[in-house]
Amino acid sequence: MKRPLPLLLGLLALYILSSSLWYSRSACCAGTVASSTTSMIKNAAPAVGATATTTTTAATDATAISTPNSELTLEERLRAKSLVIYFDTNEEHLVLDEDQNNYLADLYTYLKDHEFSNIVVVGHTDSAGDPDNNVTISRNRADFVRSYLIGNGIRPEQIEAKGLGAEEPIADNDTEDGQAANRRVEIILQ
Repeated sequence: MKRPLPLLLGLLALYILSSSLWYSRSACCAGTVASSTTSMIKNAAPAVGATATTTTTAATDATAISTPNSELTLEERLRAKSLVIYFDTNEEHLVLDEDQNNYLADLYTYLKDHEFSNIVVVGHTDSAGDPDNNVTISRNRADFVRSYLIGNGIRPEQIEAKGLGAEEPIADNDTEDGQAANRRVEIILQ
């Protein structure tokens, strides 16, 4: 079912605003730095045209990264587990959930304060289809996520994007669930 784009963008902005405000409050109370969360709110939507046609679901493996009472430093939380975004077959678009937005707010804060630190955005696919096409799809997904991060204030020179196709599966490509797990982009702090 297709929804009007303005309605979706409005709902996404409202969701990001409410989750970012919750995160700012809880991070402040936990004694961590959250001043640049406001910048993430202002830049929460990707550049015009980046997701203008389709929205798809995206899941996360970044649970418990931004817990309010965590005793870990910001860098330790970011290095504890990379952010993983999952994609539908042949899709390059994403919608972020609360955990992903919190991770990206932390990442933005860290990279702003550590200008010589970098991240790698690595795209992956399942093994279905032509291997060369899979490399292209994985690179397009990584480039899309890189553009999204740049549109949200992370400096381009801090982000390397690459596509590996089906070279590094994390699950069995013989099942639908395994293929879904392999269609992913990982954001890794270097």
